[in-house]
Amino acid sequence: MPTYKKESRLWILASNITKCIVQCISKIWLETLNTTKVVNKETFLKLTKSREPGRGLVTVSNHHSYLDDPLLWGISPFTWKKGFRPWSNLLSLGSPCRWVPAAKEICFYSPATTLFFTLGQCIPVVRGDGVYQEGMDQILDKVNTGQWVHMFPEGLVNVSKERMRLKWGVGRIIAEADVTPIVLPFYHLGLDTILPIQPPHWPRLGKIVTIVIGEPIDYTEEVTRMKACQMSMEEIRKAITDDIQEKVYQLKQEAERVHFPRIGLTSPRGVLSTVDELSAASGTDVTSQPSNGR
Repeated sequence: MPTYKKESRLWILASNITKCIVQCISKIWLETLNTTKVVNKETFLKLTKSREPGRGLVTVSNHHSYLDDPLLWGISPFTWKKGFRPWSNLLSLGSPCRWVPAAKEICFYSPATTLFFTLGQCIPVVRGDGVYQEGMDQILDKVNTGQWVHMFPEGLVNVSKERMRLKWGVGRIIAEADVTPIVLPFYHLGLDTILPIQPPHWPRLGKIVTIVIGEPIDYTEEVTRMKACQMSMEEIRKAITDDIQEKVYQLKQEAERVHFPRIGLTSPRGVLSTVDELSAASGTDVTSQPSNGR
């Protein structure tokens, strides 16, 4: 299991260069080679850039493609400190970057992939080991130090786009944080047409992507109230996860309302018709696929 304590300047430099290259590719692919519309982008940029000291950010979204992460972060701008300070700039290269849990058996299966994903601020988790495992403890540590964490609480690539019960890990992070983090949900459509689930697995051009950012949620009062009522931590994390689930799937309706006219389709008439229409638009057969765990 990689450790994420304070690293040397050389490690920080290598990590920032890795993240910058990946973000550059993602930005070009998302915004130049394909057409992307982001609703409420200002809220996302504001919260990823600055928050009150010590307060973390937990973004949550649906998971439709193997490349949701990192393509999603192509919506972030690049930053560069003013003044000619090359070393200082290289140590803070790029935009604020998320930490994200990633499936250990898929992303950390060799020394080379372990190094790459560790430099890219991915934390290995073992699917099926529950909410109390070393990887989730490290995610909680990041939130407790005021950093940004992104989670795909569906727990797998949801190819059918059906409504799913979210995993409780996100509820644990919010319920047990020293300072309750800000939660920002969003929903995206179209990333699975850039990298179709079915082979050949090569990125496509000229596709249409829609990302709908929700409004920030503060669970401080709810967590305090539930603890005062002596609810168990299991009950608290379930209640929080259930509420986030409702918020995410409410955003799904808004995303479909914006996205479907952009690709020349009618409003969804239910899960099956939505999947069929999206399959026709992408030229792929939508069937169940294993997850990359991120």
